[in-house]
Amino acid sequence: MIIESECVVAFNFTVKDEEENVLESSPPGKPLVYLQGAGNLVLGLEKGLKGMKVGDKKTIIVYPEEGYGDVDPSLKLKTSKSQFPPEIKIEKDRVLERDEKGEKKRFRIVYVDGDTVFMDGNHPMAGKTLHYNVDIVSIRPATEEELEKGQPNL
Repeated sequence: MIIESECVVAFNFTVKDEEENVLESSPPGKPLVYLQGAGNLVLGLEKGLKGMKVGDKKTIIVYPEEGYGDVDPSLKLKTSKSQFPPEIKIEKDRVLERDEKGEKKRFRIVYVDGDTVFMDGNHPMAGKTLHYNVDIVSIRPATEEELEKGQPNL
């Protein structure tokens, strides 16, 4: 069986940036499971996996436009610590949610300089060309329930 639309796929992966820094990888013995064609993965990765079969290994290069997009400068914010409730601990790499026009947005604290807090609402992999090293573990047809939900039963 090959990876095509409406298949449930399990694969091990490591994703690196252009400088070979490891950004993320599947835990040992716990492959990532997804439903092909349901938009569970970034587009470039899903396209690169199509047609592979169990045991196949390859590197898939995903450019920002088919990954996490380009960096949006309007999502880089600078604010004062006084804008946060006192119970919120302001520290580097903390992720906070903010309600913007009824939509929840996530912002990561990039750094703090005195009373000034610098935050970024871009995905940490935005603007990066990503190199996914993948190893296909299993492929099976999706069930009707999985197709209705748009995600695999884990």
